[in-house]
Amino acid sequence: MREIEQLTQAFDANIQVLDPVMERFHLDNGKEALQDSFAEIEQIRFEDHMLIDDEQPLIQYITSTPMNARTVLVGGKLDQFTTYLRAKIAEKGALYITKDSGFFKAKKMVEDKEKYI
Repeated sequence: MREIEQLTQAFDANIQVLDPVMERFHLDNGKEALQDSFAEIEQIRFEDHMLIDDEQPLIQYITSTPMNARTVLVGGKLDQFTTYLRAKIAEKGALYITKDSGFFKAKKMVEDKEKYI
């Protein structure tokens, strides 16, 4: 959902929506991070997207995250952001937000028996 962060950063570079911890371990580097601890690693990936044609659910999501958006987007700043999102939606018809999620199924051998972790 990087597009959400990009939208908010373009509006105000000080707004944070996504937790930076997500950059340390993610689907693109997770297998490498796990390979020293597991014999077999399978990545299960779910690629999807959302088309946002109404700014309110997006604003509700953005201001519900644990980062600083909930404290920055208040009062007049929230009104400006709402206007900004409406203009972006009007310009494009809808905002395309990628949803790339998944997990790693990992297996390691323990005392000659398979144990799933």
